Amino acid sequence: MVSEFPAGLSRDEVQYLMQINDDVVHLERVDGPAAMWKVSVSVEGADPVHMLADNGINEIYFQVFVQIDVDHIVEALRVLQPYATVGLTLMNDSLYIRSAFYLDFSNMHALSNTLRAVALAYRAYQRATVNVG
Repeated sequence: MVSEFPAGLSRDEVQYLMQINDDVVHLERVDGPAAMWKVSVSVEGADPVHMLADNGINEIYFQVFVQIDVDHIVEALRVLQPYATVGLTLMNDSLYIRSAFYLDFSNMHALSNTLRAVALAYRAYQRATVNVG
């Protein structure tokens, strides 16, 4: 069976796939940037994780960000160990859980797995920091 969305996703396909993804409970285009969305993802009935999804100016990468507290970087590093495709990035002195993939060689599963992995990683981070001062 050939996928309806073979490798090499376009910006329009990225948006459409987020619209039909069962884990996405809210999707809103951000005014200004060429391709940025506010996305809320709920995995396995958990409260939604609010993140930014960005396809950037050049449409080469798709990336997802969730801001976290820079004071909890050690906890973040610990909980991200099992998430091979999820890491941390620093932008404008703010710390984010981030995952990305290269669109040219990816399909719809890369998109859904990226959204899901970031949501699960953020939930793990929240659990790890709930009682940390």
